[in-house]
Amino acid sequence: AKSNSNSNIGSSSQIQTVSKPKQSSEDKPVIGDKEVSKSYEWDDNEHRLRYTVIINPEGKQFLSDSRTLTFKDVLTYANKTYSSVETLWQMDIMPASVKFREAIKQEDGTYKAGDTVEGCTWTYDAVTGEHDYESSTRTINASIPDGKAIMLTYTYQVNATILGKVDQWNQPHMNATNTASLEGI
Repeated sequence: AKSNSNSNIGSSSQIQTVSKPKQSSEDKPVIGDKEVSKSYEWDDNEHRLRYTVIINPEGKQFLSDSRTLTFKDVLTYANKTYSSVETLWQMDIMPASVKFREAIKQEDGTYKAGDTVEGCTWTYDAVTGEHDYESSTRTINASIPDGKAIMLTYTYQVNATILGKVDQWNQPHMNATNTASLEGI
């Protein structure tokens, strides 16, 4: 990601190939040398993919004036997977789940959600591939205040149409890539 002066601010990428629903290894992203970090949790009962993104964990002021930063999160998934059991996939954001809150760092390095961060606006764009062999994308574009540590949480509802027989050897596989980036406006 780049600011208006083309200096690197940070980005995060996550590729998931989920053969048996599971969770990432940690409940919340921990601080590192990244300005954007992400974790996910799979809810097998509700068939939901929940994300937590920590943006600007140190609350750095990247721009000299009070402008906002642009955050972009792109989920790309295969419309149809052919491994083990052919499966058609559909994913969409649950709009009420999108929350921008203050990221409060705990002593153990994890973060908890604080109050809602004012001044965050977002849009959602869904592009569905016309054919089964194509991919679809779901994009969240957000304008966020500079100089604040933010925890973004959101959930995708995942629907699958299984076209074959599922047994212990043949399980559906979801292929999704999720990339987040932060840049100055």
